Order: sequence, then C-alpha cells, then structure tokens
Amino acid sequence: MPFTPQPGATDSPIRTLRKTLGITTAEYAIVLGFSSAEMSTIETGTRPLPRRVAPTLVAMGADFDELLAAQRAWILDRAVKIRASLEAELAARKQTE
Repeated sequence: MPFTPQPGATDSPIRTLRKTLGITTAEYAIVLGFSSAEMSTIETGTRPLPRRVAPTLVAMGADFDELLAAQRAWILDRAVKIRASLEAELAARKQTE
C-alpha cells in the first residue's frame, strides 16, 4: 500500500512514513545511509531530505516528490505557527509592561 502524507499532521511526513513502516529511527537511518543523528535532523526538518534517497523511499512505498513537497509544507506550517506563538508572547509581555 503506497504511503501518502497527510496535511496538518503533527509529525513530519518523513517521520510518519517511518512510523507507518514500523521501524526505529536507527533502522531508518541505516536503510537510507545516515547516522541516527542525521536522520533525526531530517525528520525534524532541520536538514533537507537529499534526492539520492529517492529510490529507497520509493521502494518503501513513498512517492518521493510528494513526500518532499509534504515535508516542505510541514516545515513552512511549523515556522508560521512558531512565529505566531512568538508574536503572541511578545504582545502579552508588552501588555504587562
């Protein structure tokens, strides 16, 4: 069954694929050729997903381009939410001054 990223998910699409496959971060890292630390930074969006892993992810049931687009959208959504949270916190602090 092919993997399709879900919009609005809490976890990144890359992490969701790993969980769907039922494997650990360490196992995912080995299969994709990363260290566990590198895999973690990819899952959290700190580091981009390199195109060289496309064939492996396709073999795991993912559409690489769709996964990459979903990951980018997830990162942007996270950034917007973090910014809104920081702006709200700053506004609240200004009101108490």
